[in-house]
Amino acid sequence: MPELSIVRTKILHPYVAFSSKNGLPHDALLKRAALPVYFRDFPDSWLSYAKVQMFIEHMLDLEPEAESALSGFLTDPDKSLHPAMWEMIRNSVTLFQALEGLERFSREHISDFRSHLFIGDDNVRFGFKLPVVLSKHRRAAGVQESRSLEMLVGIIKFFSRSRFRIRRAFLMSRSETVKSNIEKSLGGIPVFTGEAFSGVEFPKSLLSCHVTKDERPHSRQVKNDYRENPDLSELLTLILEAYLPEQHPSISLAAEIAGTSVRTLQRRLADLGTTYEQIIEGIRCKMALRLIEEESLSYNELAHLLGYSEHSAFSRAFSRWTGMAPKEYRFNRLSIKG
Repeated sequence: MPELSIVRTKILHPYVAFSSKNGLPHDALLKRAALPVYFRDFPDSWLSYAKVQMFIEHMLDLEPEAESALSGFLTDPDKSLHPAMWEMIRNSVTLFQALEGLERFSREHISDFRSHLFIGDDNVRFGFKLPVVLSKHRRAAGVQESRSLEMLVGIIKFFSRSRFRIRRAFLMSRSETVKSNIEKSLGGIPVFTGEAFSGVEFPKSLLSCHVTKDERPHSRQVKNDYRENPDLSELLTLILEAYLPEQHPSISLAAEIAGTSVRTLQRRLADLGTTYEQIIEGIRCKMALRLIEEESLSYNELAHLLGYSEHSAFSRAFSRWTGMAPKEYRFNRLSIKG
């Protein structure tokens, strides 16, 4: 299991959108939780799961009613389904295939997310577990658990349509607020809290529900850059990309994200045969080679996205990585592509 649980930046979007809609200082909340302000510019990058939970906790401190408001959209799959799920659904013909695909989908968006599908004689139980949480983030965990349950119910509803039926729901959380909102949204079905997993139970007959090819939504493919059991340097490489536009992310920030001291972080990276500066340099080089081919981006914009305050500093670094100036490299690449 990774030492540091991570989630895609897009998982944070609905919470920031909610805080903005309700007049909460979302930029200040992001900074307080040590999250990147420019995370929207990196939809396929990663964030610390614990920091996302911290953002939600701070939001709940400012707006206690948010716990109820964020848990009340189960009746509308268009609201509850995360946009990133549509690609997985598009490749599924039946509900059974979609539920089987959830494990793969979750690995591409939330590390340490686990799910299981138990098929009985008459009923099916789909359960899941989110990453382990800190005790001080229990309210945030309840909200995220509710959000995940919303998406699960949204998938079942999308495929089953008029046949939609849930017999019972399960929550690891003991939150009475989350429980009451889910019961209300699902028409009063029983919800059991404090369970070993979260999930739902529904009639086995729904597994064969299907949608036609024309009914399946379209979405872009998600970049699959996460592998099982990454080491600390690989996790930091995934997380720190979205922090670059705010200038060079400090090693103290990286240590905070990793939940350790600067000295311990340096020692652990040394054991892996790398340094913090080498990690930042690698992130910048990889991003530069990817973004340089986007003609719509100016060289000043490229420098900003990579965390350089001056275009000249970016140009020197790029020449060091490739042996060519950015303008020359872009011209050659675009010429090859025709």
